[in-house]
Amino acid sequence: MAAPDDAIEKVNKFGDLTFARTSRSLYDGIQQELASLGHRAPTSFLLQSIVRLVGARSHRLKDAFIESYIDPMAKVGLTAERSNWLFNKLQSVWDEEAAKAKQFAGGLATAVGIAPETAHPFIDKINRTFSEIGSRTRNEINIKLAELALHGEKARPGEDRKPRQPSDYQFHPEISRVAEDLLREGHYRQAVHDAFIRLIEAVQTKSGLANDGDDLMNRTFCSENRSPIVRFNALQTRSENDEQRGLWYLFKGVVALRNFKSHTVAPFDDPERAHEYLALASLLMRRLEAAQVFAEAVPPEAG
Repeated sequence: MAAPDDAIEKVNKFGDLTFARTSRSLYDGIQQELASLGHRAPTSFLLQSIVRLVGARSHRLKDAFIESYIDPMAKVGLTAERSNWLFNKLQSVWDEEAAKAKQFAGGLATAVGIAPETAHPFIDKINRTFSEIGSRTRNEINIKLAELALHGEKARPGEDRKPRQPSDYQFHPEISRVAEDLLREGHYRQAVHDAFIRLIEAVQTKSGLANDGDDLMNRTFCSENRSPIVRFNALQTRSENDEQRGLWYLFKGVVALRNFKSHTVAPFDDPERAHEYLALASLLMRRLEAAQVFAEAVPPEAG
């Protein structure tokens, strides 16, 4: 059993405290703003105001999550294990906040004298609004985590992390290991081919499958009418399913490109194109490392 990560424990304690404090202050702000509208305002206006205020609150929660959990973790180093913990933490926190928001909105409606049957459609709208904003928030935070994990180096405590420039970009270490020397020496076709092979091997390792080609990618990532083995998000919303499908197709595209370069002899003398292919392989390798494996979804071995 792996030893507990002290950094995760410290960030969790700090994050829970600061995030809860922000959440409470936002609720207090909503109550004050609603009180300023007066109970004599039309019912529909009050309900629409509740929806607007709670919806706006969820945007601030995104910033609060970054300040409470992601930024502190980035200062001590964002490993794959810590990145996975952050994804799981985001899901659990957001689920709790969505339920809290719905309950809070119902309480506000009751407090201003609105009957539950009148408030119900508006509370449902809050649920949908919170879910949609939550999905966008998860996507934004996924991007931020991917940016922080580009190099995976550990920053010294208290050291400011400077914004990365395009010229600072580095390939994923495994892609660099198998392809960067080939790229530098002008063997562009071989560099791209080897990078794609290494990525496909990483999918086999992550999924525990020995399959290859489209069959490997379909069994690993496909979320259409089945539970995928490897998930890039919680697959709770349409946007999350779209992201899963998009990355699944990108991995299938790598298989097609590998096959093309394996079975076709054609000149390839474009270093920029080769660099872009290696950057694609690096992006997918990083997304694969941060993804979660669901062992129960693994299909049984044929036998």
